[in-house]
Amino acid sequence: MHWQQVESHLAKPSGLRFFKNTVQFDAAVLLLLTCEDNPKILLTRRAAHLKSHAGEVSLPGGKKEHPERSPADTALRETWEEVGIPRESIRLIGDLGVQRAKSGVRVRPVVGLIDAQPKLIVDSGEVAHAFWVPLQDLIHTPIKPHRVNYRGMNLDTSAWHLQEEVIWGMTGRILSDFLNRIGVKNRFRLWRC
Repeated sequence: MHWQQVESHLAKPSGLRFFKNTVQFDAAVLLLLTCEDNPKILLTRRAAHLKSHAGEVSLPGGKKEHPERSPADTALRETWEEVGIPRESIRLIGDLGVQRAKSGVRVRPVVGLIDAQPKLIVDSGEVAHAFWVPLQDLIHTPIKPHRVNYRGMNLDTSAWHLQEEVIWGMTGRILSDFLNRIGVKNRFRLWRC
């Protein structure tokens, strides 16, 4: 799927929009898509020493800071801090629905476009690894069951296994929502004990 096809799907009424009086949010992430013939999405693996979501694959982002009023402000600041992409190089195209992290934090995903894969300057204090996943890989890679231990319980969820990384949880739900909005149906499912 070409990036212009993606943008066309997202421009439809069922696609994306910016929420004017946005639902309260505690954090925001950026789903950043390259404007290439084979578009790619930027993902990170969080540093192992972090208190929450340590070692998990995520989209660039984090908690809102004062005086940020919009999820876009938060997502752009966090993307700059984590991987060194300047906000001026990103064209925002809309928000996805709020997701709840397993900690209860309300996260608003923001979708943006960038011309090509910029050089990343990874902040090792927050990010262990940053990588680009081709959109076609997300579309064509089968979703598999994934078991996690959360607070002493084994939980089964869905996951993509790509580039030796496991994409699951809230990041998986956000990517699944995005794929559905561009017309790619998938069977990503939520937790089950």
